[in-house]
Amino acid sequence: MGLFSSSPKIKVVYKNGSRDKIVPGLLSALIDAREIVQFQRSDGWITVGLDPIRGMGGTPYLGDERRNDGTTAHLF
Repeated sequence: MGLFSSSPKIKVVYKNGSRDKIVPGLLSALIDAREIVQFQRSDGWITVGLDPIRGMGGTPYLGDERRNDGTTAHLF
């Protein structure tokens, strides 16, 4: 068996109704290309265009930026 043969796969449903399991790195590209209509997360099936998807719209964060603001200690 190959090194990556046991890597986790995501179940998807293409717009033609066929089902597949893909590597996680392909998910965003398939969503952007409008090739899939559903995919399965640990909490259930997600319908593209209906259910919220991380990084795709939603309400923008309007609070203060806290990343790399110089107030956190670095361990290096």
